[in-house]
Amino acid sequence: MDGEMAEKLYQTAEDSLRASLSAWGAAFDAAQATGNDRVRWIVEEAAWTASRKASAVRNLAWDVADLVLTASRDQVRRQQMGRISDQPLAAPSPIQQPAAPVTAPQPAPPQFGGQSVVRLAPSSGDASSA
Repeated sequence: MDGEMAEKLYQTAEDSLRASLSAWGAAFDAAQATGNDRVRWIVEEAAWTASRKASAVRNLAWDVADLVLTASRDQVRRQQMGRISDQPLAAPSPIQQPAAPVTAPQPAPPQFGGQSVVRLAPSSGDASSA
């Protein structure tokens, strides 16, 4: 089975499940209208069983599609890896030595004395004494 067929199988099973769930809803509404609890229970049980089976079929179709698509991806991956391994390797380029790191000039140590004077603003308590 190819990927396209597996996808069609899954899509058909998905459509079947949707139809089954829709039929379940319609059957339940019809059974509700009868007003008979026994009829309602019988119809609901039959519809539930059909939906459960449709869900199981959909899940099986998903498993088959997953297996087929996984096998297809693996085959393509192997082919691509074979092509890569068949290609001659490029000659290795010579190892380049890293350039010497550029060092930033170190700042001169701070000099104390006489360069500049920083005056602090007087605090509110000092203003009255001045």
